[in-house]
Amino acid sequence: MKKDKLPKPAHKFGYTRAQVDEIITMRGIEPCAFWEAWGVNTCVRDPEMGTIYYPVDIERALWKLGALGGRAHLED
Repeated sequence: MKKDKLPKPAHKFGYTRAQVDEIITMRGIEPCAFWEAWGVNTCVRDPEMGTIYYPVDIERALWKLGALGGRAHLED
């Protein structure tokens, strides 16, 4: 996976927890820092895959941390 791009999501709505862990590990981000930047966001619950995290929320958290792949979709 290239550091500046997110991998293809495993679910049609977004990323599994394992994928999120891989994304932050590849960027050298401490999990606590990522989840703090994540804040409070919505997600999807899939009975087979667990919690699914939306790409837009991952990109926003990465943007708040100044990490590659981060993107602000709306101005605050």
